[in-house]
Amino acid sequence: MNKSEILQAILAILEKDFEINAVCNADTSLVEEEILDSMDWIGFLGKIEEKFQIIISIEDTNKYQLAIIQNLVDYLQRSIDV
Repeated sequence: MNKSEILQAILAILEKDFEINAVCNADTSLVEEEILDSMDWIGFLGKIEEKFQIIISIEDTNKYQLAIIQNLVDYLQRSIDV
């Protein structure tokens, strides 16, 4: 899966499961910009794990700053290409 496909999958989850149609770019932080609150963030990570069939640790969430869309895309690409 390339970065564009991963980004589209992330945006689809935001729209379908969280009814969020916010304009998001690579630098958007889903939590800091209050697109997702802390409870939605946890649910969102669960949807990401389900979609990409991976487990995201709390340590990775913080270490790689996965609330930033570009960081999440990069992380997912590395994780699913392994």
